[in-house]
Amino acid sequence: MQINSINTSQAVPVVKATSPQAAPATTNNSDRAEFNVSADSFAGLVQRASQMPDVRFELVDAFKSRIQSGQYPSQNTVEGLVDAIGGAVKQAAHSDLSSGS
Repeated sequence: MQINSINTSQAVPVVKATSPQAAPATTNNSDRAEFNVSADSFAGLVQRASQMPDVRFELVDAFKSRIQSGQYPSQNTVEGLVDAIGGAVKQAAHSDLSSGS
């Protein structure tokens, strides 16, 4: 599906099609969502979203560069992990020694 050049001020209906074998629809109004927006407003949102940069690629590239240059993980990161993991390992070993395992 492609949404480009929406030139109408009418609301865009959103309908879920069901197959003939699908279970009959229920009338439970507590499980319902409404999407009330004009086509012009929706087109504006689509336009704004298409102009936003994809931050994920920038972050991935930054981490790749840091890893390849040897700057990641930093000494602080390593020390934090050693403290976190080391403390858990020490506690587990102490618990095993205390229980006689």
